Amino acid sequence: MKKEAALEDMVDLGLFTRILCHEMNNLLASQQGFLKLLGRGAPDPETLARWNNEVLLANQELQNLVRSVQSYVHTEFPKQDLNSPPREAHLMKLADEAIQLNALIPKVALSRLLVITEIQLNDIKAENSEWVLTYETGPMVNCLLEHGSSPQKFLSLGTTLHPNMDLSSELNSAANRILPPRDSAHRDWNWALVIGLLRQSQGDMRLSAAADTIDSSCLKLEILLPLQ
Repeated sequence: MKKEAALEDMVDLGLFTRILCHEMNNLLASQQGFLKLLGRGAPDPETLARWNNEVLLANQELQNLVRSVQSYVHTEFPKQDLNSPPREAHLMKLADEAIQLNALIPKVALSRLLVITEIQLNDIKAENSEWVLTYETGPMVNCLLEHGSSPQKFLSLGTTLHPNMDLSSELNSAANRILPPRDSAHRDWNWALVIGLLRQSQGDMRLSAAADTIDSSCLKLEILLPLQ
């Protein structure tokens, strides 16, 4: 465990462990399915080799996940906070409102997700841009995380950002893996936690051109949560 871990570190470790267990269960189920097929025999050597390779790949993914979390546990990151109690209070109030509106995500996960996202966006938030709660209807198009094609009602928490070339790349990288490699930067771990919690709740994230703003180059980031 990290030396002199703060409460936020403990919460993040718990949330990462939850993500890890969720993804490991998926990989184990896949691995067990192929092991059953292997036990029944294969119609030809090529198919047998393919099934065997799938089992080995799933096993490697499991090892990589565990090593990633071990890396997080043993890495000391610099302290990050909002340096603004009123700002954090606003995010906690927003999380409460979202839960009261039946957002399908645990409150502790949503609270941490919002705080971490705010930290990640701290340098590129547009002036006076608060998070705003609205309703959206899917399916989502061109999102970082894509789910089923059937229309679904989402609760949207959105905020306006100044253009940033690195943001889209960071988010896409986070969306295309379960956890970052060992010894990754703190920002990579932060995004991994945000994306992982969204995946677990069947949530989504959308980065698009912001409408109805004075600066037409501004972006809008939305966290999209399914409703019960």
